[in-house]
Amino acid sequence: MSTRKILGFAVLSLCLLAVSATAQPWVIYELPKFTEPPELDGVRGSDEWANTLHDVCSPSRVRELNAQFGWIDEADEKGVMGYNQLLPSNIGAPGPDEDESEAGTDADMTDNNWWGWDEDGLYYLHEVRDNVRDIEDGGNALAWWERDAVAIYLDMLNIRDNGPQWNVLIYLATDQASDSRSTQYLYHDGGSHTYAQEGEAVEGFEYGFRDAGSEFGGDADYVIEGTMPWESLMRWNLPDAPTAGSVMAAAFIVPDPDGNDGLGGQMQCWGWADDASNWVELVYTDTPAGPGSSAPTAAEEDSWGRIKATFSQ
Repeated sequence: MSTRKILGFAVLSLCLLAVSATAQPWVIYELPKFTEPPELDGVRGSDEWANTLHDVCSPSRVRELNAQFGWIDEADEKGVMGYNQLLPSNIGAPGPDEDESEAGTDADMTDNNWWGWDEDGLYYLHEVRDNVRDIEDGGNALAWWERDAVAIYLDMLNIRDNGPQWNVLIYLATDQASDSRSTQYLYHDGGSHTYAQEGEAVEGFEYGFRDAGSEFGGDADYVIEGTMPWESLMRWNLPDAPTAGSVMAAAFIVPDPDGNDGLGGQMQCWGWADDASNWVELVYTDTPAGPGSSAPTAAEEDSWGRIKATFSQ
């Protein structure tokens, strides 16, 4: 008999699907559709992102979700819904520019994120609390994991295998116009990686960056708000623009080096990025979001970190 677990979190719907004993279960996220596309300015308007998919990527949130959906290695804080690689034990010593007591905690990095779509593309907004912002590349222009950024992983064919094609879009925590490497594209096909940083390969992948100071409780907070046009993704391996009912697997990483040389730390959320079998499943819906859509209730807005679960057989 199958078991379905449904959780309410802000305007987010999740389901844990019971599949065969040899397959990896994953979580389903329903993706609302914008009535009007957002302005990519790094400012979340009063109703611009109303009723969109909302989640949090942070050490405490990942522990909470992994406790619900399954640990791979609890001592290492690694599970099917994320991996806390901000921990000093996972990456190394705290960054030279950060308070050691904050390393690996929500004060190190907390990312509130919102998602939606329309006929033109997929949209995302990340409001990141950060104790130290580090966008130095360390001399390796391809090493996006050494800089504050958001890296979004998409299995647009929903194959859920590490061999076939999937895609990574990287957006650095700096103004897009200030750095020719601010937007990067990584194409994975059968174990090989192809990077692209300029020209047609990254054309159309636009975002707005905003230095948010201490707005979210940190010392170096920032916002990344952007879009992935279907036309741009169809230059790679997206066969057609999604419609209501379409599905994709997805995960994302928020690198957070804190002044370290090399990989200084990161949060993996919506799954473990190196294993596409457990990424969340985005289900595209006709549920309206944005201006004119129904706003979340007060109870939903107050549900951060306090998930209520119901079970049905």
